[in-house]
Amino acid sequence: MGKNNEKCPRLAFMCSGNGSNAKAIVNACERGTLDANPVLLVSNRVSAKALEWGKKYGLPSVVITNEKDQLKILRDNDIDWVILSGYLSIIGSDILNGFKVVNIHPSLLPRHGGRGMYGIRVHESVIASGDTITGATVHMVSDEIDQGKILGQSTIEVYESDTPHSLSERVLDVEHKLFPKVLSSILLTLP
Repeated sequence: MGKNNEKCPRLAFMCSGNGSNAKAIVNACERGTLDANPVLLVSNRVSAKALEWGKKYGLPSVVITNEKDQLKILRDNDIDWVILSGYLSIIGSDILNGFKVVNIHPSLLPRHGGRGMYGIRVHESVIASGDTITGATVHMVSDEIDQGKILGQSTIEVYESDTPHSLSERVLDVEHKLFPKVLSSILLTLP
């Protein structure tokens, strides 16, 4: 897996579940629409479906639950960027200080972000608030949940007929397009 071009940024993905955004990014790299080198997938859950597709893609995929060992494997693989894809743990300061860490959130931050706002809960909150527009936000990860610098957003309309699940599916489609696009524009430009 990955390109042999030494100049391509080296990506590690951290996933707790399906890791569908990580898969979309790997696919973009394979298509040549994202100039990056996917080299590692780390999960904190043995049951993560991302581990299955990661292995099928030939992406080294490991389960590591503690930050000290995560930090070691990221360093050992000369990672440039850590990409969170449905990673349901707080990233520790050693990783935040050692790497550029980016995440995608299924709403238009700062709305519907923060502690406890992940997965279907975000879409429930969007519908309960009466928002007519939602979308996805790619952002840098900081030590405050969902408060890092916003790198890109994409919007969709919230329909009166939407349920949290239908909205989740439509936002996920947006995420799969937005994340590789934003990465393509920032990987070589951000210090």
